[in-house]
Amino acid sequence: MKMDYLKRLVRMLIGLTFCGTGSYFIIQANIGLGPWEAFHIGLSNMTGIMYGNVSIIVGAFIVIIDLVLKEKIGFGTVLNAIIYPKWVDVWNAVGLIEKRQSMLSGFPLLLLGMTMVAVGTWLYMGCAMGSGPRDSMIVGVNKRFPKAPVGVIKASLELFVVAAGFLMGAKIGVGTLIILLCQSSVLQIVLSIVKFDVKAVKHENFADTIRNIRGAKV
Repeated sequence: MKMDYLKRLVRMLIGLTFCGTGSYFIIQANIGLGPWEAFHIGLSNMTGIMYGNVSIIVGAFIVIIDLVLKEKIGFGTVLNAIIYPKWVDVWNAVGLIEKRQSMLSGFPLLLLGMTMVAVGTWLYMGCAMGSGPRDSMIVGVNKRFPKAPVGVIKASLELFVVAAGFLMGAKIGVGTLIILLCQSSVLQIVLSIVKFDVKAVKHENFADTIRNIRGAKV
């Protein structure tokens, strides 16, 4: 059992690396940011705080909202809030790739980034150690307003953060529209290819994981 948790942790870290790298590619594609990238970059521009640190601060506030909504908070939730955005800072510091200067060169990078985020999300979700803070918030709000389709809640939140990011100077463009319309479809394609059933995942909170590890046999 303990070895199982070690494998799950490694899988999670790989998944979050994919997610963070994919997000970095989306930013470097330079044809329009995703909703949360726009929001975080807008805040970063306004405050001078590094992108990853802004995202962590926002994530911490969202975790508090998740707790108020009585959603499960697990090790995966916290690691998602920290590791995912810090990979963007790492690749920015390394200068992994240059920012694209045209639609022709930016579009393939955007698609690669979206695909990497989708693959990373599959790897991460399969660990069942807590949803990401933002996903948990959407689920929590949906439980409070069950008559509202979850897609409408998600879209409304994303439109809000896009608008906020735009007002704070983040780049909104055709890439933003592509992400808003297609990211969920890209994720669904990846999940279909790997035959992963999201509904079958039962996430653990901190107490669940600690209890299971303490009572586990090597």
